[in-house]
Amino acid sequence: QYDRPDVPSTHPVVVDVVNGRVVARFLVDASGFVEDGSGRVGVVGSGGFCFLDPASDFSLTSPADGSKLNSPLTIGWEGTSPGDLKVALIDGSPYALTQGDELVLRAPQGEHELAVYCVDRCGRVVHTSVTLRIVGQSWLLAVAILTFLTLTACLFSVRLAKAVAKRRRRVVRG
Repeated sequence: QYDRPDVPSTHPVVVDVVNGRVVARFLVDASGFVEDGSGRVGVVGSGGFCFLDPASDFSLTSPADGSKLNSPLTIGWEGTSPGDLKVALIDGSPYALTQGDELVLRAPQGEHELAVYCVDRCGRVVHTSVTLRIVGQSWLLAVAILTFLTLTACLFSVRLAKAVAKRRRRVVRG
């Protein structure tokens, strides 16, 4: 199957120029697949070559499976290359995408499945998922505290204004 005269192909080689010997032979057929004699090992496209490697060390570093978290949550991973596109899905719905090293996203309270898909420049896709529980919305707590402080300041300023006005009336009368 390595040499197929019925399919247009080329036969690139990798040469050790120091020792002057061929170290690997490949077959690139009209479909763009690259073979090394043991099967398909890569694909050629738009001037580049990508090895087909279904094994990946892509994994989430945070959050851990079974985590209980507040929203917004930070999603981190490892095992990707610069420029790879990462897409986060919560319960099967796309939530965010990035080419960076982490995502920060808001999620509703409750139990969810978080899946992160990584697509490299060759179009290979790997993914991983965890189950997590969102127990609170940290931004809601911040808004509640800010609202309480604002109302307290307003009430204090109204009382202070009334006390100053009352004192002025006493000074003017007295």
